[in-house]
Amino acid sequence: MGITIKEIALELGITKQAVQSRMNDIDNFRQKYTTKSGNKLIVNDEGYKLLSSGNNKKISNLSIGLNALVAEQIKDQKAQINKQNNQINELHKMLNDAHKIHLKLLNENNNLKERVKVYEKQTDVDEDNENIDKKNKPIFSRLFHK
Repeated sequence: MGITIKEIALELGITKQAVQSRMNDIDNFRQKYTTKSGNKLIVNDEGYKLLSSGNNKKISNLSIGLNALVAEQIKDQKAQINKQNNQINELHKMLNDAHKIHLKLLNENNNLKERVKVYEKQTDVDEDNENIDKKNKPIFSRLFHK
């Protein structure tokens, strides 16, 4: 029992031209596996199996190609994740360094504020002593700055 090219195309989900192309790719396919019935070309069961196995090869090749593509994408994504992790680690170190510098500057600022307070107190004491000295001077010395 045979099957027409149109029926093969419908079963395999391809066009009639694709079936004919597969037939042309196989050496002596038409002579070995086909007969003519009127104006229709009938493919015997062995020829049908041979044509349909070509479809499986194409699917398996496609599957292998997709697997390779997915593996490559996963590899690229892992590399990208590693790069981002390294960037995060570097930024974390930089943030820690900035925090240390900030704390150091705060301590220096507090030390300077304390020194300014001590200096201001000393200046106030000196001014008070100067005012007391001026008051203790006789009036004549104060007027003529002697």
